[in-house]
Amino acid sequence: MAGDRVGESLSLVALAQASLANDVDPSLPMADGALGTPPLHPLSEEGLRVARETGDPWAVAFALYLRLFMVDDAGTRDLARATIEEAVSAARGAGDHCLLCLALWQKSLAHAVMDEPAAAKAAAAEMLRFARELDDQPLIVQALHASGLAHLAGGTLDEAGVCLAQALHTALATGVRGMLNFIVGGFDYIARGRGQFRRAARLWAASHSFTALKLTSQLIVPEMVRVLGLDEATARMEWDAGRAMSDEEVFACCLEEPKA
Repeated sequence: MAGDRVGESLSLVALAQASLANDVDPSLPMADGALGTPPLHPLSEEGLRVARETGDPWAVAFALYLRLFMVDDAGTRDLARATIEEAVSAARGAGDHCLLCLALWQKSLAHAVMDEPAAAKAAAAEMLRFARELDDQPLIVQALHASGLAHLAGGTLDEAGVCLAQALHTALATGVRGMLNFIVGGFDYIARGRGQFRRAARLWAASHSFTALKLTSQLIVPEMVRVLGLDEATARMEWDAGRAMSDEEVFACCLEEPKA
Protein backbone atom coordinates (compact mmCIF):
# COMPACT_ATOMS: atom_id res chain seq x y z
CA MET A 1 0.00 0.00 0.00
CA ALA A 2 2.81 2.38 0.91
CA GLY A 3 4.50 1.52 -2.37
CA ASP A 4 1.37 2.56 -4.25
CA ARG A 5 1.36 5.90 -2.47
CA VAL A 6 5.03 6.45 -3.30
CA GLY A 7 4.23 5.70 -6.94
CA GLU A 8 1.33 8.15 -6.80
CA SER A 9 3.62 10.85 -5.41
CA LEU A 10 6.27 10.31 -8.08
CA SER A 11 3.66 10.30 -10.83
CA LEU A 12 2.24 13.63 -9.65
CA VAL A 13 5.59 15.40 -9.47
CA ALA A 14 6.63 13.92 -12.84
CA LEU A 15 3.43 15.26 -14.42
CA ALA A 16 4.14 18.65 -12.87
CA GLN A 17 7.66 18.66 -14.31
CA ALA A 18 6.35 17.70 -17.76
CA SER A 19 3.82 20.51 -17.57
CA LEU A 20 6.55 22.96 -16.57
CA ALA A 21 8.72 21.91 -19.51
CA ASN A 22 5.83 22.64 -21.87
CA ASP A 23 5.29 26.08 -20.31
CA VAL A 24 8.90 27.34 -20.47
CA ASP A 25 9.67 29.81 -23.22
CA PRO A 26 12.76 28.29 -24.95
CA SER A 27 13.75 31.61 -26.52
CA LEU A 28 14.94 33.00 -23.19
CA PRO A 29 18.67 32.80 -22.42
CA MET A 30 20.02 30.33 -19.89
CA ALA A 31 20.47 32.26 -16.66
CA ASP A 32 18.43 35.41 -16.97
CA GLY A 33 16.44 34.66 -13.83
CA ALA A 34 12.81 33.63 -13.86
CA LEU A 35 11.56 31.72 -16.88
CA GLY A 36 8.02 33.03 -16.84
CA THR A 37 6.59 29.90 -15.20
CA PRO A 38 4.23 29.90 -12.21
CA PRO A 39 6.03 29.87 -8.83
CA LEU A 40 4.53 26.50 -7.89
CA HIS A 41 2.58 23.79 -9.64
CA PRO A 42 -0.49 22.23 -7.96
CA LEU A 43 0.53 18.72 -9.05
CA SER A 44 3.99 19.20 -7.53
CA GLU A 45 2.50 20.31 -4.23
CA GLU A 46 0.08 17.39 -4.20
CA GLY A 47 2.92 14.98 -4.98
CA LEU A 48 4.98 16.39 -2.11
CA ARG A 49 1.99 16.10 0.24
CA VAL A 50 1.49 12.45 -0.69
CA ALA A 51 5.23 11.76 -0.30
CA ARG A 52 5.21 13.24 3.20
CA GLU A 53 2.23 11.05 4.10
CA THR A 54 4.12 7.91 3.09
CA GLY A 55 7.00 8.72 5.41
CA ASP A 56 9.37 7.35 2.76
CA PRO A 57 12.52 9.52 3.02
CA TRP A 58 13.56 8.89 -0.59
CA ALA A 59 10.11 9.81 -1.95
CA VAL A 60 10.13 13.02 0.07
CA ALA A 61 13.65 13.87 -1.08
CA PHE A 62 12.80 13.23 -4.73
CA ALA A 63 9.55 15.21 -4.55
CA LEU A 64 11.43 18.13 -2.99
CA TYR A 65 14.13 17.91 -5.65
CA LEU A 66 11.54 18.12 -8.42
CA ARG A 67 9.75 20.90 -6.55
CA LEU A 68 12.90 22.98 -6.99
CA PHE A 69 12.11 23.13 -10.71
CA MET A 70 8.75 24.68 -9.86
CA VAL A 71 10.04 27.46 -7.63
CA ASP A 72 10.40 30.74 -9.49
CA ASP A 73 13.19 32.68 -7.76
CA ALA A 74 11.56 36.04 -8.60
CA GLY A 75 9.40 36.90 -5.62
CA THR A 76 9.67 33.52 -3.87
CA ARG A 77 13.26 33.47 -2.65
CA ASP A 78 12.33 32.55 0.92
CA LEU A 79 10.37 29.56 -0.40
CA ALA A 80 13.26 28.68 -2.71
CA ARG A 81 15.75 28.72 0.15
CA ALA A 82 13.49 26.63 2.38
CA THR A 83 12.86 24.09 -0.37
CA ILE A 84 16.56 23.86 -1.26
CA GLU A 85 17.65 23.26 2.32
CA GLU A 86 14.90 20.71 2.95
CA ALA A 87 15.68 18.91 -0.32
CA VAL A 88 19.38 18.63 0.53
CA SER A 89 18.62 17.54 4.09
CA ALA A 90 16.08 14.95 2.89
CA ALA A 91 18.52 13.54 0.33
CA ARG A 92 21.18 13.19 3.05
CA GLY A 93 18.63 11.44 5.26
CA ALA A 94 17.66 9.08 2.45
CA GLY A 95 21.31 8.08 2.05
CA ASP A 96 21.14 8.46 -1.73
CA HIS A 97 24.30 10.25 -2.83
CA CYS A 98 23.13 10.48 -6.43
CA LEU A 99 19.96 12.29 -5.37
CA LEU A 100 22.04 14.39 -2.97
CA CYS A 101 24.24 15.44 -5.90
CA LEU A 102 21.17 16.52 -7.84
CA ALA A 103 19.84 18.50 -4.88
CA LEU A 104 23.24 20.16 -4.40
CA TRP A 105 23.29 20.96 -8.12
CA GLN A 106 19.96 22.75 -7.81
CA LYS A 107 21.20 24.50 -4.68
CA SER A 108 24.32 25.75 -6.42
CA LEU A 109 22.39 27.02 -9.45
CA ALA A 110 19.81 28.75 -7.27
CA HIS A 111 22.45 30.56 -5.22
CA ALA A 112 24.21 31.60 -8.44
CA VAL A 113 20.98 33.07 -9.82
CA MET A 114 20.40 34.84 -6.48
CA ASP A 115 23.90 36.39 -6.69
CA GLU A 116 25.23 34.41 -3.73
CA PRO A 117 28.46 33.04 -5.24
CA ALA A 118 30.04 31.77 -2.02
CA ALA A 119 27.07 29.51 -1.27
CA ALA A 120 26.91 28.47 -4.93
CA LYS A 121 30.60 27.50 -4.95
CA ALA A 122 30.29 25.54 -1.71
CA ALA A 123 27.33 23.51 -2.98
CA ALA A 124 29.04 22.82 -6.32
CA ALA A 125 32.26 21.75 -4.56
CA GLU A 126 30.36 19.32 -2.30
CA MET A 127 28.49 17.95 -5.31
CA LEU A 128 31.74 17.44 -7.21
CA ARG A 129 33.24 15.53 -4.27
CA PHE A 130 30.29 13.13 -4.09
CA ALA A 131 30.11 12.79 -7.89
CA ARG A 132 33.77 11.80 -8.03
CA GLU A 133 33.26 9.29 -5.21
CA LEU A 134 30.42 7.80 -7.26
CA ASP A 135 32.57 8.00 -10.42
CA ASP A 136 29.43 9.28 -12.14
CA GLN A 137 30.59 11.15 -15.24
CA PRO A 138 27.31 12.99 -16.00
CA LEU A 139 27.18 14.24 -12.40
CA ILE A 140 30.85 15.27 -12.56
CA VAL A 141 30.11 17.31 -15.69
CA GLN A 142 27.10 18.91 -14.02
CA ALA A 143 29.14 19.78 -10.93
CA LEU A 144 31.93 21.36 -12.98
CA HIS A 145 29.35 23.35 -14.95
CA ALA A 146 27.72 24.49 -11.69
CA SER A 147 31.15 25.54 -10.39
CA GLY A 148 31.61 27.62 -13.53
CA LEU A 149 28.27 29.36 -13.05
CA ALA A 150 29.11 29.99 -9.39
CA HIS A 151 32.31 31.77 -10.43
CA LEU A 152 30.36 33.70 -13.06
CA ALA A 153 27.99 34.90 -10.35
CA GLY A 154 31.02 36.10 -8.39
CA GLY A 155 32.56 37.84 -11.39
CA THR A 156 35.67 35.63 -11.40
CA LEU A 157 35.63 35.00 -15.13
CA ASP A 158 39.00 33.27 -15.46
CA GLU A 159 38.05 30.71 -12.81
CA ALA A 160 34.67 30.27 -14.48
CA GLY A 161 36.46 29.53 -17.74
CA VAL A 162 38.69 26.92 -16.08
CA CYS A 163 35.67 25.09 -14.59
CA LEU A 164 33.70 25.21 -17.83
CA ALA A 165 36.73 24.03 -19.83
CA GLN A 166 37.06 21.07 -17.44
CA ALA A 167 33.35 20.36 -17.88
CA LEU A 168 33.70 20.51 -21.65
CA HIS A 169 36.78 18.26 -21.77
CA THR A 170 35.14 15.75 -19.43
CA ALA A 171 31.89 15.75 -21.40
CA LEU A 172 33.69 15.13 -24.69
CA ALA A 173 36.02 12.48 -23.24
CA THR A 174 33.17 10.51 -21.65
CA GLY A 175 30.43 11.05 -24.24
CA VAL A 176 28.24 13.09 -21.89
CA ARG A 177 26.68 15.33 -24.54
CA GLY A 178 23.50 16.24 -22.70
CA MET A 179 25.17 19.21 -20.98
CA LEU A 180 26.94 20.65 -24.03
CA ASN A 181 24.31 23.32 -24.69
CA PHE A 182 24.62 24.54 -21.10
CA ILE A 183 28.42 24.46 -21.14
CA VAL A 184 28.62 26.42 -24.38
CA GLY A 185 26.01 28.78 -22.91
CA GLY A 186 28.32 29.31 -19.94
CA PHE A 187 31.10 30.46 -22.27
CA ASP A 188 28.54 32.83 -23.82
CA TYR A 189 28.13 34.40 -20.36
CA ILE A 190 31.88 34.71 -19.90
CA ALA A 191 32.03 36.61 -23.19
CA ARG A 192 29.24 38.88 -21.96
CA GLY A 193 31.17 39.55 -18.77
CA ARG A 194 34.20 40.58 -20.82
CA GLY A 195 32.13 42.88 -23.01
CA GLN A 196 32.61 40.64 -26.08
CA PHE A 197 29.00 40.85 -27.13
CA ARG A 198 29.39 39.68 -30.72
CA ARG A 199 31.26 36.59 -29.55
CA ALA A 200 28.61 36.09 -26.88
CA ALA A 201 25.89 36.20 -29.53
CA ARG A 202 27.75 33.68 -31.68
CA LEU A 203 28.15 31.27 -28.76
CA TRP A 204 24.54 31.83 -27.74
CA ALA A 205 23.46 30.77 -31.21
CA ALA A 206 25.90 27.86 -31.26
CA SER A 207 24.65 26.54 -27.92
CA HIS A 208 21.26 25.86 -29.50
CA SER A 209 22.88 23.42 -31.92
CA PHE A 210 23.15 20.98 -29.01
CA THR A 211 19.45 20.97 -28.11
CA ALA A 212 16.50 19.17 -29.65
CA LEU A 213 14.55 22.43 -29.75
CA LYS A 214 14.04 23.85 -33.22
CA LEU A 215 14.60 27.50 -32.49
CA THR A 216 14.64 30.16 -35.16
CA SER A 217 16.26 33.54 -35.55
CA GLN A 218 12.83 35.12 -35.11
CA LEU A 219 12.85 33.87 -31.52
CA ILE A 220 16.47 34.50 -30.54
CA VAL A 221 17.64 37.57 -32.48
CA PRO A 222 15.25 39.99 -30.71
CA GLU A 223 16.56 38.64 -27.39
CA MET A 224 20.14 39.24 -28.55
CA VAL A 225 19.25 42.81 -29.40
CA ARG A 226 17.57 43.31 -26.02
CA VAL A 227 20.10 41.51 -23.81
CA LEU A 228 23.40 42.18 -25.59
CA GLY A 229 22.69 45.62 -27.02
CA LEU A 230 23.54 44.62 -30.59
CA ASP A 231 21.74 46.09 -33.57
CA GLU A 232 19.45 43.67 -35.36
CA ALA A 233 21.69 43.22 -38.42
CA THR A 234 24.72 42.34 -36.29
CA ALA A 235 22.70 40.01 -34.07
CA ARG A 236 21.31 38.21 -37.12
CA MET A 237 24.80 37.88 -38.64
CA GLU A 238 26.18 36.36 -35.43
CA TRP A 239 23.17 34.05 -35.16
CA ASP A 240 23.85 32.77 -38.68
CA ALA A 241 27.57 32.40 -37.97
CA GLY A 242 26.99 30.53 -34.72
CA ARG A 243 24.47 28.17 -36.25
CA ALA A 244 26.81 27.41 -39.16
CA MET A 245 29.73 26.35 -36.94
CA SER A 246 30.74 22.71 -36.72
CA ASP A 247 30.95 21.11 -33.29
CA GLU A 248 34.73 21.34 -33.39
CA GLU A 249 34.59 25.03 -34.29
CA VAL A 250 32.20 25.70 -31.41
CA PHE A 251 34.46 23.96 -28.90
CA ALA A 252 37.54 25.78 -30.24
CA CYS A 253 35.69 29.09 -29.94
CA CYS A 254 34.80 28.29 -26.32
CA LEU A 255 38.38 27.44 -25.40
CA GLU A 256 40.28 30.15 -27.26
CA GLU A 257 42.26 32.53 -25.10
CA PRO A 258 40.46 35.81 -24.32
CA LYS A 259 41.77 38.80 -26.18
CA ALA A 260 43.27 41.58 -24.10
